[in-house]
Amino acid sequence: MNWSLIIFGLVALTSVTFAKDSYLVIVPKLFKVDYDNQLSIFIASAAQPVEVKFDFILGSKRLEQKVVCKPGETRNATLTLPKEFPIGAGELIITGTGGLQFEEKRDVIVYDSRHVLLVQTSASTYRPHDTMEIRVIATTEELMPIESDEINIEIYDAALKLVGEFPRVPIRSGLTETLRFPIGEDVNLGGWLVSATIDNTTSSIQVIVSRPVTPSFDLKAIFQRFLLRTDKFLRGVIEIADDDNTPIFGRAIVSIGQVTEQEFEMTMKSQARKEEPTKSEEWRKWKSQKFEIAGRIELNYDLLSLFEIDISKALAIQIYIQVTDLQTGQERVIRHLIPVFTRDIIYEIRPLEFEAGMKNEYTVTAKRPDGKPIQMENMIVNVRMILRGEKDQEQEEKIVEIKDFYTRGRNDMGFFNMEFPENCIGVLMTVTPVGEDGKIHGYRTVTIPLMPTPRRNGAKLSIELLPSTVAPVNTDVNVPVVSSQISTVDRVSNFYIQLIPSKPVEKFEPLLMSYVLMTNGRITLTGEFHIKPTKECQIKTKRALRPEEQMPLTCVFNGTLPIYITRDMVPYSTLLVYAFQPSFGFNVAETYRFSVAGLFQSSLTLNATIVPFTSTETVVDNFKFVPEMNTKPIVISDKVQDKTRVELSFTGVPESTVGLNVFEFDGILQGLSNEVTKERLLRYLTSYEHVPLVSMPTMPSGESVVRAQRQMPPNGDMSGQNSAFQGPMGGAQGPMNGGQGPMNGGQGPMGGAQGPMGGAQGPMGGAQGPMGGAQGPMNGGQGPMGGAPQNSAFARRTISEADEDEQARLERVGYEARYPVEKMIFGVHTDHTLLPVEGDDIYVSSKMGRIYGDMPNEESTSSEFDRQLDRTINQFDVSVHNDDFVIATSMPLVFATEPKTKPIPRKPEQDMNVEKETLSSQSTEYGTRKWYERMSSRLNSFSQEAFKFMQSGLSIVSDFDSLRVPVEMKRENLTKLFSKFRQESLTVLERSSFNIRDEARDLLEQYISQYGLSMMIPPVMLEEQSRIGYYRSIFFNTSRIESQGTGKVVLPRTKPYSTWLATGFALNSKSGLSIAQPIRLPTNQGLFVLADCEKYGRVGEHMLFTYGINNYLEKDLTNVIFRIRASPDFELIEQSKPDVVVSSKDKDYTLTIPSLKTFGVETRSLVLIPKRCGLLQIVLEVESEFGGDYEILTLFVREPLIERKEITARLFDLTGEKKTYGPIVEKIVEPTNLRAVRVSASGSFLERFFKKYTMSTAALVGIDRALVRLYRSLALRRYYNETLQTESVYFNMTAENITAAYQELQFYNDYNGSFSFIADDRSRHPSLYLTSLAFGAMISPMMPFRDNVTLNRTLNWILSHQHEDGSFEDNGACFHYQFCAGEFRRESLTAIVLYSLTRDNSSDCMPEFIRRRLFEGENSPVMRAHRYLVSRVPDVKSHIIPITLIELAFIQDRHISTDLRQKIHDTLITRKLTVVPEDNSKYWKNVDDKMTISDELLINSMTISLYAYYNDYRTAFDMARWAVKQLTIHPQYDTILDAIFFSEVSTRLSCLFRKQFEMDKVAVTIDMAADNGEKQQFKIDSKNFDAIQIFHITLPVREITYSVHGFGIAGVSIVKIFADKEQQKPIEPMPFKLTQEFQPKNWLNEILAKTCLTYTPTTEAQRLAKDTFNRTIVIDIELPSGMRVNERQIGFFLSRVENVQYFRYDRCLNKLSLFINVPSTIYGKDICMEWCLERLSTVVNWSPISIRVYDYLQPTTTLFRLVSIQFQPSLLGYSFVEKVHESRPKLDSLTLLNKPKQA
Repeated sequence: MNWSLIIFGLVALTSVTFAKDSYLVIVPKLFKVDYDNQLSIFIASAAQPVEVKFDFILGSKRLEQKVVCKPGETRNATLTLPKEFPIGAGELIITGTGGLQFEEKRDVIVYDSRHVLLVQTSASTYRPHDTMEIRVIATTEELMPIESDEINIEIYDAALKLVGEFPRVPIRSGLTETLRFPIGEDVNLGGWLVSATIDNTTSSIQVIVSRPVTPSFDLKAIFQRFLLRTDKFLRGVIEIADDDNTPIFGRAIVSIGQVTEQEFEMTMKSQARKEEPTKSEEWRKWKSQKFEIAGRIELNYDLLSLFEIDISKALAIQIYIQVTDLQTGQERVIRHLIPVFTRDIIYEIRPLEFEAGMKNEYTVTAKRPDGKPIQMENMIVNVRMILRGEKDQEQEEKIVEIKDFYTRGRNDMGFFNMEFPENCIGVLMTVTPVGEDGKIHGYRTVTIPLMPTPRRNGAKLSIELLPSTVAPVNTDVNVPVVSSQISTVDRVSNFYIQLIPSKPVEKFEPLLMSYVLMTNGRITLTGEFHIKPTKECQIKTKRALRPEEQMPLTCVFNGTLPIYITRDMVPYSTLLVYAFQPSFGFNVAETYRFSVAGLFQSSLTLNATIVPFTSTETVVDNFKFVPEMNTKPIVISDKVQDKTRVELSFTGVPESTVGLNVFEFDGILQGLSNEVTKERLLRYLTSYEHVPLVSMPTMPSGESVVRAQRQMPPNGDMSGQNSAFQGPMGGAQGPMNGGQGPMNGGQGPMGGAQGPMGGAQGPMGGAQGPMGGAQGPMNGGQGPMGGAPQNSAFARRTISEADEDEQARLERVGYEARYPVEKMIFGVHTDHTLLPVEGDDIYVSSKMGRIYGDMPNEESTSSEFDRQLDRTINQFDVSVHNDDFVIATSMPLVFATEPKTKPIPRKPEQDMNVEKETLSSQSTEYGTRKWYERMSSRLNSFSQEAFKFMQSGLSIVSDFDSLRVPVEMKRENLTKLFSKFRQESLTVLERSSFNIRDEARDLLEQYISQYGLSMMIPPVMLEEQSRIGYYRSIFFNTSRIESQGTGKVVLPRTKPYSTWLATGFALNSKSGLSIAQPIRLPTNQGLFVLADCEKYGRVGEHMLFTYGINNYLEKDLTNVIFRIRASPDFELIEQSKPDVVVSSKDKDYTLTIPSLKTFGVETRSLVLIPKRCGLLQIVLEVESEFGGDYEILTLFVREPLIERKEITARLFDLTGEKKTYGPIVEKIVEPTNLRAVRVSASGSFLERFFKKYTMSTAALVGIDRALVRLYRSLALRRYYNETLQTESVYFNMTAENITAAYQELQFYNDYNGSFSFIADDRSRHPSLYLTSLAFGAMISPMMPFRDNVTLNRTLNWILSHQHEDGSFEDNGACFHYQFCAGEFRRESLTAIVLYSLTRDNSSDCMPEFIRRRLFEGENSPVMRAHRYLVSRVPDVKSHIIPITLIELAFIQDRHISTDLRQKIHDTLITRKLTVVPEDNSKYWKNVDDKMTISDELLINSMTISLYAYYNDYRTAFDMARWAVKQLTIHPQYDTILDAIFFSEVSTRLSCLFRKQFEMDKVAVTIDMAADNGEKQQFKIDSKNFDAIQIFHITLPVREITYSVHGFGIAGVSIVKIFADKEQQKPIEPMPFKLTQEFQPKNWLNEILAKTCLTYTPTTEAQRLAKDTFNRTIVIDIELPSGMRVNERQIGFFLSRVENVQYFRYDRCLNKLSLFINVPSTIYGKDICMEWCLERLSTVVNWSPISIRVYDYLQPTTTLFRLVSIQFQPSLLGYSFVEKVHESRPKLDSLTLLNKPKQA
């Protein structure tokens, strides 16, 4: 049975009942392994005892239990699951016989939580190309460390593809080592999962892998969370950084105003009158300060003297910050509000719900801003009731003021009762402190809407935890006990139970009550007790309500329930008390959630201080790993280094292992979701409290009036916790549901502008789900499975706004299926909000953010809750240090021509999204009459009792009518959606290879594929999150607490451009896990320098160079010396004096600053002029008597000419008789154009395949890049494995390269298993050619991990293309003329498939279910393909390319017959090879004029591989020497197969050499001399055989001479780089015609680019390919210096051009590539494309740029063009920024732009 299918919430219900209101069976939704799972049975009425049988089935396992229950009796049953019991979803059959007959079924999830696994990553947001650091804490349920075990760690990308694995990672003392996981460049962006598994326990966390698609910068501020009336100063920090988190320069305006009581009252009145809020820029009326920022600045303002603010008279202060980026001129703003409190007292109200027609009791709690209790003072509670009126009557409202409260022995709480009339549909409350004079005193709360609850039809049941009489023991050591209303382990807690009948009661006997205690989804205790009636109801008892506040009661039942608290009940438990007594007429139920102290047994405390540090002379050589860059080490004196460091100390239990993470304070924006914090552990331990199974009796559909629009909570909250609709109605508002969010036209990151999706249909835009009648792939529409157009050769990557909307809609529906997989299968525990407790919470202090966060009608940008930009990153309030600080984040300041944004209409499924609306105030309807009316209409369909049972998280089997819920609430659509997958989706053999995570993912991909949905969020939806949430970790390591109970570490060098935060945990074998409260680190002291310059430029351009000096020494300085070291690579001039060179080849730039105040900043700008091409390094130093600092900037400079590279390569064999070659003379022609010469030597040259910039060839794009990189890395890994070099550092590097390349490959994988050339598109065009090559790589024995799900689905797709005769055919795209066109297309594709399936004897290592499927039996796919190719050999053998490929496919399979193997060898040696006289190298010579040079190279590469397979080293090496020489003539030979097969040749030859010769004897010497006098000797031996030695020759040089001698093999490569004014030896006639224009727009910084291409194929090109075969042309455009692109904007532009199929922005080379499809119908016609650039303020005097156009399948057909550009105004820095701002329309003119034109 496929258990993952049931996990999705399929609830099978069959019922045969012969009575009514007679029985109630309570079972948990989850059964725990190795635990006594309890069930409760109550028989209300029956003629005779009832036997209840429980039959639990999971696969082949079966458990039974029987209980006999008498009428009126409650009995318990126990199902104990042994340790070996499998996990998954089973079926529980409950059968009643005897006095009652019934049978019902419930799905029950079996889980194993014997281990607590906390996965930790160094950050929670990463960029592509980053390296993720991972470690795992592993403990028992009691939080004791697992001393020794193994754990499996898996990484899944945003499409839930397995992209990385660390198997069998050892655990030592509860902790793994730190693992490093490289992230690729082009990967599936979004939420990734990092999962850890021990036995049956899996735990996962989510990380975001994303980058902003719209360039901007990040602005944030850190302020005090609150101010007191006694405060005089405002302290804070402002930080600015670019999208890569590098500090930048800017100008800031800080304005501060105050909120007084009068202003507050005016706001409240305007809100009551429903007036539009004023749009005036109020901040301009406040006092302000202007200053420069160099990365970071600390603020310390006297509010009275600088801003004329008397804080003693203010309710709050408002802060407006506007920062202008120096480079871009962009502006971002922060609007932040800080409340002002009196005597540290603030208030909160509980509960945040109400019930109409009943009296409701409310509690007002007084607390300090840090959450600690404090004595309550005078206050007023204003209650506004919204009443339902008749249709024709005016809508009524009633306001009540509460002044009197009563206490229950608590001075920090006040209680009051409020009765709401039956027609009350909404309640809003406000708490206002008042002074002794009765006037308002302090800061009131905002108006809080209360949630309505279903109305009670009978008695009212209440529960309260009685205060303890003694101080609790064994409490959480991290939080001191501040209240006595807390339960403690090993003590008895007494619960006061009170029942108030709603009508007279005649029966005064004790009432039998039942109770169930729930902890984390399991029943920990059940039982019965009695409550007794009181005879004198008019007399107030000790615990009764005050008589003057209630009407006389007929009777009250009350009593005390004592419960002994055990450790099984930590950290939180829920008590469910119920009574279904027909004889009394009571059907009541109530829950009470409370915290249980005793989770931690030890404490850990962090502390940070500044300590002295002695610096020594340092040598910086950052680019030594890139010898091609020709950089030199830089020596840094100790005088320009810091003298202090931050020391992190920790105190805890001696001999404990401590894990630390030090990262930027930005991490708190995501609630430290991946850190080991107390809050995260609590979420982990409560993750099973609610599951997405709705197991309640249902009423007939005719009786139901509710339509549950939402089938699944979108935001990780399994049942909408913290809302009134916990359970089936719950669910927080998702990011793409059209609410008031950052991308939905509201006041978000798009500022005042209309959001990119504003005003349009939202992502869910009225479209129906997959089961509805929407126009989708299954309903006649076009999609991945439907009739997509086939006229283009490949899919498009360009995207429009409509594409984004559609992608968001498809992902949103797909997420509803993905959601339960992540929760129940992968154990994602970190994304639900902790439920509030009724009593005091020992673990979490209540936060005041939602009550005191912002003013009404103000868009909040400061509250942490507003950072929930997407459901994939969830925000939780966490305590840091003393919780004194809060981060305020920014939004872009955008000028728009729309006077008012148009919010996306809300969809019905958002109606119940209460929790997020409460937290983030993003709903425009929440708390309004309209919203309350809609909620009220949905509350009348079920009872209060049913609501309480739904909250409890239990499964109910009963025939009581009051427990029935509407059938729509059971998520019928979800049930129908997955019911079709109940049949076995996997064969028995496949299932044996699939774990439960594989099964669930396989099911999910089936669903996604069948309905054409998506799991990929459009990148724009993660735009701001990936910007503001991106942060770095500088210390992710472990330490140890010594025997004295303390430990310490000195942190690495940090500059004060970020605020740092530290988290820590400790593991001890006796006291277990302890977690420290995160702390904010002090700012490192010192004198620091920051510099900024363009990263890319061209020789001769004028580039802005800005530097800043920050004084953080906490003392004023004098005579500060700043220096920029002289260099021949550049010159520096002053902006104001362009004729004066202040720094040149032999002249340092030096500046003496006479004085620099504490926390002062000195910023200046120069103009830098590059003098040579290459990598330039700029060294800056600042020094003072108290220490200094240094900075090294790098600048990559191009020549403003056409770069041409010439390679001369030779391979020498010194294993024969000839042991010496040379002297060999290399002449250099055209020395005037020569720019660089480097000589490389190596034994195998294999090292070049390790480096990221050489793993993929320059000519390849799309999936080809990923395939080449993956095949090369796999070949290397096989080489090191076969030559027994697995301990080599290179062997480990191959694993990292394979992992990164595999991630990039999955970027092009569709859910049906196929691979396409282009990704990111809703209409992919899968290719059998590419899919087969991808499968061949994924199934390789050298893969360090395998994703069985992807392999299975890809194999299914490949085999679906096999014909009855065994051949493979596909009409999809294939970028190779010889294999994809012509008469032998089918034979070639079949050979490629067979080659991929059998490559490297993969059958020996592939999963068993794949091996059997491919190879077992005579009719297996491999055998059928093999027989087909054998039958076609006679017809194909005269055609050299297909027959060679077929032979290579045959020879891969070791199971082929000896006869066939011999025939292939005989055929091979009969092919005549041409011998080159000058060096006796050999090659197969092309005699067919229809073949291209690339075809000839491909044939020779395959032939070399064949010789290598037959161990013919001599012939293979002779051919390899010829192939290497071809690089000189044809360096751009690469197509995908060329790259793959040539890589095979390189590794197989090196492997063959190592096997045939003793490596200890290898000793080759290469002596090189140049005519300029330079000499270099290279030595090659067994230790450096694969390494590449590089020597850069100083120019000028005209001749290089070298000789080779010794024993072994060696290669010599001479690379010459030229810079030409025009293209050398262009092809005639040139098939390309190109024009390029750049036109500035009105706003100066916007540049419109227009590229026009005309392709007229030559006669030769048309002869090689059919006219119907589309040509694929690539345009590579080097972007002008000082410009940047907006990828999303370019996508919108290019989406209008049908022929543009793909574009790629290469950040490393600052290059834009356009991939153009040219069908034969537009040969000779112009294809014009408009796109855009953004001009920065950093460059003037531009040099020409180079543009290259080439045929993708024939890179030698290339056109180069130089395009001259100049733009006005010729200004740099703020001068240009000011001009740009002047050109923008003013705010007062925006309304004029929108007025209709007059006729």
